[in-house]
Amino acid sequence: MSLVFESDRCTGCQACQMACLDQRDIRPLEGQRPLLRVEPAEEPGWFRAVYCTQCGACAEICPTGCLRKNGGVITAEESLCIGCRACGDACPRGVITYMEETVQKCDGCAGRRAAGLLPACVHTCPTGALRWED
Repeated sequence: MSLVFESDRCTGCQACQMACLDQRDIRPLEGQRPLLRVEPAEEPGWFRAVYCTQCGACAEICPTGCLRKNGGVITAEESLCIGCRACGDACPRGVITYMEETVQKCDGCAGRRAAGLLPACVHTCPTGALRWED
């Protein structure tokens, strides 16, 4: 399972980024990192999305087993998090954040998907630049 981004459909509106911030109650002004960012690409007029690719680098380094692969998605068992931040240092995309010293990362909006809904970013994207694929 993963998020798929089509840059040729993205207008850079950042609706997906705002939906993610809202869904997870992430506050960048308080130092929390967005789990998904839309940025200008190297080529003028184009954009790129920076998000978790579920590569597993964070889970491999986690000393407590807080992060683990669950059905193709890396999920966090927040009660096991000791706030060491090793996972954030290991994340090649810089899309792990912490709330009150507890890890937060993209899980494809597991709660929404369990309810038969799309992840918030995918649902909100007005151009269809984002898809969730099994």
